[in-house]
Formats: sequence, structure tokens, C-alpha cells
Amino acid sequence: MLEYIFKAVLITSLIGTVSAVLFALIKPLTKKYFSASWHYYIWLIVLVTMVTPFRFIMPEKTFVADIQEDAIIQQENYVENNPVLEFVKNEEVFPQVDNVTEGKIANIKGFAEDKISILSIIWLGGAMAFLVFKVIAYILFVLKLQRASQIISCEELKQYTNKKIITRTSSKIVSPLMVGTLRPTLLLPEAEMTEEQLDNVLAHEMVHFKRKDIIYKWFVCFVKCIHWFNPMVYYVAKQVDIECEISCDLAVVKNMNKEQESSYIDTILALVTAKKQQKTAVTTAMAGDKKSLKRRFSMIKNKGKISKKAIIISVIIAFVVLVGSVLASGILNGKFISNYENELLAVNTDARQSDDFNFLFVGIDKQNNADSLMVLSAEDGKLSGVSFLRETVFIIDGIKASASEIVNGVDGNQRIIDVVKNTLSVPINYYAKVNLTVIEKLVDSVGGIEIDVPIDMEYDDPEQNLHIKIKQGRHTLNGSAACGLLQFRRSNNGNGYGDVVRTKMGQEFVKEFINQKLNKEFINKSPEIFKELAENIETNYPVSKLLGDIRMLSNMKSDITFKVFDSASITDDTGFMLYEEENGEVISVVAKPKLVPDAHNESKVQPETKVKLARPCDGTITNHFGKRVHPITNEVREHNGIDIKAPEGTEVVSSMIGTVTDVGFDAEKGNYIVVEKDNVKTIYSQLSATNVKKGDNISINQSIGAVGSTGNSTGAHLHFEVMIDGEYVDPESLMP
Repeated sequence: MLEYIFKAVLITSLIGTVSAVLFALIKPLTKKYFSASWHYYIWLIVLVTMVTPFRFIMPEKTFVADIQEDAIIQQENYVENNPVLEFVKNEEVFPQVDNVTEGKIANIKGFAEDKISILSIIWLGGAMAFLVFKVIAYILFVLKLQRASQIISCEELKQYTNKKIITRTSSKIVSPLMVGTLRPTLLLPEAEMTEEQLDNVLAHEMVHFKRKDIIYKWFVCFVKCIHWFNPMVYYVAKQVDIECEISCDLAVVKNMNKEQESSYIDTILALVTAKKQQKTAVTTAMAGDKKSLKRRFSMIKNKGKISKKAIIISVIIAFVVLVGSVLASGILNGKFISNYENELLAVNTDARQSDDFNFLFVGIDKQNNADSLMVLSAEDGKLSGVSFLRETVFIIDGIKASASEIVNGVDGNQRIIDVVKNTLSVPINYYAKVNLTVIEKLVDSVGGIEIDVPIDMEYDDPEQNLHIKIKQGRHTLNGSAACGLLQFRRSNNGNGYGDVVRTKMGQEFVKEFINQKLNKEFINKSPEIFKELAENIETNYPVSKLLGDIRMLSNMKSDITFKVFDSASITDDTGFMLYEEENGEVISVVAKPKLVPDAHNESKVQPETKVKLARPCDGTITNHFGKRVHPITNEVREHNGIDIKAPEGTEVVSSMIGTVTDVGFDAEKGNYIVVEKDNVKTIYSQLSATNVKKGDNISINQSIGAVGSTGNSTGAHLHFEVMIDGEYVDPESLMP
């Protein structure tokens, strides 16, 4: 959230700067014709624009496909009669992108995204520091004056206002001033003033009081704190101070004759002494520096009546600048700060370490039930996916729960992430919960999806407002028909298919979408498309990754593999063990779920009793598990692990998901790390460095340290041990 606030501040700061420069350029002309009050309040437009992040989203042209009967278009007629889609399908018609230029732009964008969070923290720290400093300085100033002043009675004030204003006199000031908004206080110097001088002073300060100039000055101070990094805001603040006093002077002398004007000027001059009074930002002071006094006196002597025509023109110019600033700020904010950026879902997922990632999607139907559960994986230049059946039952803390019950429960988004992550023993980098509106809009935005429909689908359910009518064969479906395809299970007449086939139909839809639509046109339109879909998506996926990831996926689309996690129930009380039930009885236990296609190409979970571990580092195994002669003591010993020879500093990764239970140093093992999960313990020894700590939750293949030669060692290597149920086992038998 902080990054988006900072972006809004940058945009409003830019608009405010442009407006301020515009006013500065036209000032030589406007000061001849427009009033001093206009010059005073015109800066308020700049200041308001700089702290109000207006946001407008401009309407964009969208392509609407020609939908025929039953919201389905026969493919052989569709492309022939629709030259727009023929153009889209022919990727050769797209101009070749300059890879060098594109790479430079991507690098610049990436650099900006990487630095924006750091800059936003620096900005917030500076804004808070400036604000605290201003408030403390003001409080100390007021306290100092209160200690060095005393309350007096000033009956002369009653001729100017019936409001209660505290009047004090002090030897610490040389010029009258007012402080305070809730409890306004007029401070007068102890030096004696004539009745005429006092009358001029009160007239001046009461104009400030009636115009609420102190509130205006506080607002200027607030904007300066927000935009402390922008030099133009200090220029604007100075102009406000100058125009404040000039407009006040002219308001006071508006109905004075020449003799009274001279008396007013003499009063100001009498307040100017060799001893310069300390200036405070949120007070009004009648005197000023010599340069500003010279201009004030000139304005007083040359005062003239502003014509009605000049007033009307000045109001029109102010209005035009205000509307222009608001529109410019709103359009820029609408373009660069999107809703879906501002509403990233707050969940804990695994940090992405490279281009590879795992993305968990939860599809929600119209009744807010979890209708589908899929993990899409991009790894080593290949795209794959695994889906859970709708009927999958998870057992959490001894209680059975479906995916819908988990998602709709307390902290449901986080719990479903944890369930899937631990069930599949893979990291989850991103999460998204999407409803059918997203699918419908997405399909329509790309002109439909061509797909094979395996059977005639006819289903009507008025209570759910669900009406499906799709004929068997290959069709191009629009958004509404695609949603029907994904929801279909069985026709009203009984014709249909089981949950496995239905899940596979969803996977086929995803595959066809990726293969057909991840082209250059979709890449270019994707920010606008996802902006439209934002209100129907709950996700922690950062939109800054969108274009890069879509380009990467478009290069993987030719070979996509999907599997179905076909299970009865899953529990996390012993490490997400998988149970298959028959008539309510447990018939098999699987320590690590393993997807194995059966003879009918149906992906099902098969029993697998062995623990599977990833290789902890690259290198050659030089010493195997079992008896060996120790290289230093020459004794025959049990070698409870394996030695993997590798250059010092080679990365060591965790062989499994688990928790770090120990990190330390041992005379025999050197630097070591212990990672445990349920009844399995892995030990990594002789390390040169460790980069995890006790209690850390570790993902498989996560970096935990580096190869070294610490402890009882004769060269750089990793000593790797595995214990299951307290017994050492051969690590090689558990690794690929």
C-alpha cells in the first residue's frame, strides 16, 4: 500500500509543479489586471492538487465478437466471416519487436519497481520527520511566548470582532502577530504605540483572523511536509506568505484616503527594527523583510479598483486551471495506479526466487463455492498443472472439510494455500481466487475460445440462473458458453460425466486458452484486460510482473502437461498424509502423494511408501553410505551419510519441505543445519556458511547454506545424512 501512496504523491507533485510554473510565468501579466486576493488564493489550487489524488479511468475501445445462436459460433464459419479474428490468429502479421529496445524498457521498469519500495520508505520517513519538526518547533515557540508574555485587556478589538480573542503583550516580539486556530491569540510588542498605530495593527491582524489565514498557513505547512523532496513546494509557500501580506494590506487600506495610507505605512515602518524577529511558519506577522515591504508599499500607493471584467476573467482562469489540474492528476493516477494494484491480498506465500513459480487458483461459482482448485507451475521452461477434484475432502486438526468450507472459513485464503502447499510438498508463490465473471469477461475480451465439446450439454437450473446448451463438436465459445462448459456435470436427462472428466475439461480449457490466446495482441492488451477484471479477483500477484510473465508463458505454451489429484481425503495432523477410503474405512496410507497416470490416462494417486528427497547440491558423491575407513583416523566406521564433493561456496539447498530445528557448529560436523518434517530428519554438515536460523519454515530446493570444509574435514564437500523414525538411512536411495 505504501508504494501506491508514494506513486500518487509523485504524480500529484508533478501536476502541482506544472501548475506552479504556469502561474509563475503568467504572473507578470496577471499582477497588472487581477486582484491581490486572486494571487493569494490561486496558489490554493496548486496545494489542493498536490494532496488530493483524484483518479479517473478513461473509457477504452473493446472488441466484441459476433455471437450467433446459442452463444456458439461454428469454427469453420467463424474465422471465414470474421477477418478481425483471422488477423489475430495469424501471428506473422504482428510487427517484429526490437528485442534490444524491449529489453531496455523492461530493465528500466524493473529497476523502477525494485527501487520504488525503498524510495517510498525514505519519502515516508522524511515526511514524518518534517511534520514532527514543524509541530515541535511551533509548540516550543508558543510555550516560549506564553512564558514571556502576560494577558492584557484590549477594548479596541470589539470594534472589529465580537469573537473572543486573547490578547497578550511580550518583550520577545517586535511585530504584532497572531497564533492559534482553536484559541486565537493576538500578541503585541511591549513598545508603546499611539492610538492610530494600534488601530492600524488591529485592522491588519483582524483581516488575517477573518480570512482564517492561520488555517491556510497550516495547510501550506502540511503540503510542504508531504512534498518535502520537491523544491517547487518551497517556492509556492514563499509566494503564499508574500501574497498573504499584500492582499491583507490592500484589504485594510481599501477605503482609506492618502493620509490614512501614509499613517498605515508609517506604522509598519515603526515595527521594523534592527533586531530581526524569528519567523514562524504558522503565524501572521505585520512586519517583514525589506524586499517584501518595498513591494507592499508600492501596491498600497498604486492601489486601484479592479474592473468587473477583470474579476470575471480571473475567476474563469482559476476555474480552468483547477479543472485542468484535477483532470491531469486523475488521468495519470488512473493510468499508473490501478485498483488491482491497491488491493493486493494479504497472505503468506513463498518468495519467488527465479523465473519459475507456482500459482494456486481457486475458482468460485455463483454460490461462492470452491468449484475448482488448480496449481499452475512454470519451471525450467515448461508449463504444467495439477488439479484437485471438487469432492476432495481435507482433514484439518481431525475435522473433515471441503475446499469450499476451508476457503469460506476464518482466514480461508491462507488456510487453503497452506493445505495445498503441504499436500503437494511444493512452494506456493502466488494465489488468486476468481469467480465466473472473470472467466466470462476474459473470454469475451479475447474474442472467444475454440475447444472440443465431448458431448451434448443441456442443463437448466432456474434457482441458480444456470442455463447450458452446447452441442457436441469443436466450437468457438463466448464467455457465457465457456462458463457453462466449465460448470457442466450432468444434463437434465442424465447424460453427463464424472468429476474427473469435468476437472479434465477445465484443464483442457486452460490449455487451449494459453495456446490460442497468449499472442502479442493479448500481451499488449493484458494490463487493460486485467484492470477490468480486478474487482472480481482476490490475489497477491503483483501487477508489475504481469507483462514479463505473460511473455514467458507464451514461449512455453506448445507443451503443457496436466494431472488430476484424485483422492478421497487428506489430513495435516501427520504431515498431510493421504488416505483413500472405502465404505468409511482407511485402506491405504501414502507418505508422499505421487501422481501416476493409469492405463486409461486418468491421473490418480498411487501408494508410495518411500520418502522422496531432492539432491542437496551439485557435485560428485565420493563417499557412500555404510562402512568406510575414516580418512583422518584410519578407523573403520559406519558412514551415516554421503559425501558430495563440490567447490567451496557451492549452494546447498533443502532436500525437502520442513522446519529448521538446529543450526550450529560441531568439532566433527563443522557448521551444520538440521531440517525436520514429521518423522524425517535431514542433516547438512561441513558447511562454509549458513543462511537460515532455527525455527525457519523451509521449502524444498530453498537455499540454506554453502559447501565448505569446516569441522573434521579434508576438503570441500557436503556431508549429508537422513534419519527416518530415528534410524539412519541411505540418502542415495531416496534421491532421484
